[in-house]
Amino acid sequence: MSSDEGVVRFRSIRAAAPPPDGAQAVALCGVRNHLYRLGLIGALPDGTGYGNASVRSPHGVLITGTGTGGIEHLLPEHITCIERCAIDANTVWCSGPVDASSETMTHMGAYAASSGIGAVVHGHHTGAWRRLCGAIPTTDSSIPYGTPQMARAVEDLVRRHYQGAGLLLAMQGHEGGVLAVGGTLDEAVAALVDGTMGGRA
Repeated sequence: MSSDEGVVRFRSIRAAAPPPDGAQAVALCGVRNHLYRLGLIGALPDGTGYGNASVRSPHGVLITGTGTGGIEHLLPEHITCIERCAIDANTVWCSGPVDASSETMTHMGAYAASSGIGAVVHGHHTGAWRRLCGAIPTTDSSIPYGTPQMARAVEDLVRRHYQGAGLLLAMQGHEGGVLAVGGTLDEAVAALVDGTMGGRA
């Protein structure tokens, strides 16, 4: 995992707003905290966070904030709402108490691929990543994380391979990085955990 993990590479236009509330925000925190306990989301020794989660909402996409990977117990105050994303312009408009995850572009690429995608989770597992690259739908090694190029690559893979259940992708140019999508948070999490940890709960 590279030391530039967690660096935001897009233009973020954020309107300060209270934390999102409601069942989706609570569910997103629960899922993210579960993945933290499994070690699929966390922080490097220097404190830089990795991994993130998002869910489609009536108002856009709720996503964990940048720099929150190392927080043991994530709360709604660590979530923001993506209201609009212009992938090719590398720009995100969001509202909330924190800036959006550095992988926001990648998540939005997945959502753009299918209206059936309801959730996206991104974690790190170097051993599984080495095993999975090329064995499952995989982005090219030349494409770095958090960029419009990665978003479009993920959009293409999801368009071609998503069949209405959980789907796991490997990010070859992002060491350790794996991404799962699903119609629900549960489907996305199951695809990520089953694919990387053999279904360990």
